[in-house]
Amino acid sequence: MAITQVSQLQVGANNSGSYPITALLAGGGTSAVPETTATAGKNFVGYYTESTATTGDSRGTYLKHKLGGKSGASNFGDTLRAYTVVVGTGYASATGIHSTCEVAAAGSITGLGVGLRASLAVKSTVAQGTLAGLLVDIQNTAAVTATEMSCLRISDSSAGGANGTKAPYFAILDGVDTSALFVTNTVGAASKGLKIKVNGTDYYILLNSATS
Repeated sequence: MAITQVSQLQVGANNSGSYPITALLAGGGTSAVPETTATAGKNFVGYYTESTATTGDSRGTYLKHKLGGKSGASNFGDTLRAYTVVVGTGYASATGIHSTCEVAAAGSITGLGVGLRASLAVKSTVAQGTLAGLLVDIQNTAAVTATEMSCLRISDSSAGGANGTKAPYFAILDGVDTSALFVTNTVGAASKGLKIKVNGTDYYILLNSATS
């Protein structure tokens, strides 16, 4: 198969004839004038791939982005920025990223299988700012009326039993330093409670501001 090399790939045909001038290698549409369709069941970009290799790693898409400049305090860097904007009404569901790991009927995973993996790897001894493996952030800019709203929602949609085993744990902590993470409570009654909801019922994870 012949390979054609181009310096920049511009796709689509929006009405203004404008293209994403901030896209160095490939792109289509702009934030103001996006590529559009009114045809149901269509994806703007689609790749369906399969690897039958028995050794080595395989990935549908591999992106690695290096930040090599000396950045200012207001600058950000991402390898992937996914951004969903809901401008219509009545959508049953909308997500910024929907990530799924499915094990088919005859498939198996002997190690770790997760729907979404977030890793933080720091190799520098230089002083850093605030670090975490995962950030969940709410950025409302209006007085929101919602059926429910939380910083984190955990759902088990499995049917249960032979039709789909339910998860037996709320969370599993592996490899943690329990001497630093666990403390002995000698206060007695908790001073505060962190509210959670389990199957429609409110519960409270008990909190104290001190251990004694």
